[in-house]
Amino acid sequence: MHKAVLLNEVIEFLKPQSGGVYFDGTFGGGEHTQSILNKTHHQCRVIAVDQDLEAIQRASVVSQDKTRDLRKNLHLIHDNFKNIKLILKSLEIEKIDGILLDVGVSSFQLEDGKRGFSFLEEGPLDMRMNTHNKTTAGDILNKNSEQELARIFYEYGEEKESRRIAKKIIEERPIHTTLELVSIIKKIKGPGKPGKHPATQIFQALRIAVNEELESLKEVLHNGLDVLKEGGRFCVISFHSLEDRLVKQTFAYAEKECVCPDDFPVCRCHKKCTVKVLTKRPITPSREELFHNPRARSAKLRVAERVCL
Repeated sequence: MHKAVLLNEVIEFLKPQSGGVYFDGTFGGGEHTQSILNKTHHQCRVIAVDQDLEAIQRASVVSQDKTRDLRKNLHLIHDNFKNIKLILKSLEIEKIDGILLDVGVSSFQLEDGKRGFSFLEEGPLDMRMNTHNKTTAGDILNKNSEQELARIFYEYGEEKESRRIAKKIIEERPIHTTLELVSIIKKIKGPGKPGKHPATQIFQALRIAVNEELESLKEVLHNGLDVLKEGGRFCVISFHSLEDRLVKQTFAYAEKECVCPDDFPVCRCHKKCTVKVLTKRPITPSREELFHNPRARSAKLRVAERVCL
């Protein structure tokens, strides 16, 4: 069962209002979207987007609810959130009141062995969020050079044993299943420390590479700020340091009034502050939430509010 992370905190910061338009770029199990609708008694519009077609297909049950007319206030769209401007243009919407991104793997994806996201389940080396995309984790592992694999593992997984693991993969490929890959990783790293599986960082790195996650996040952060109304809020939940750092740096830069070197006597960049950061430190799950949902342990929420130029 998928549980939305930091649900109460998101609604508190997003502050959905009747008549507002909100963009949920990672629909997943739909709990965030449902809470936004419930908060406004279904008097707002939500554009619910997910690049995983299975998430949209599951959501069709919600859109067919016979007790409410959801067609006018819930748009279910199979797409990548990086395309936020094109999505809004297709709906003839110029500006919106809030954006939410929950940039993680859903429980549905982790628990479905055939998707290849889990190092605990036997399955193909797939890891595609959007199964219409061509490149799989298996393609990367079996075709990329040792140097490129080491780079992916180090940059995207912050894996200290990246070079040794890459070398071992080259020696033993072709690799076909998730548990084959786990076995290779354990030959280098051993069984791992209590509470952390030795394959965690390698699987994270491959998933990021397959789905070009950091590139997509960078695009939606910049494009999303452009389409927010004054006072509109941008909420991002991330699950590892690379994502969180990117969100933090993007919001911090947008908040700056000037980025000229300190030795410039006058401003030459003419940059303007476009947001107010509302979370100087990220919001993390409460003990109670972690008790009920241990998978939320690494979640961090950052929020910025659009200001008038």
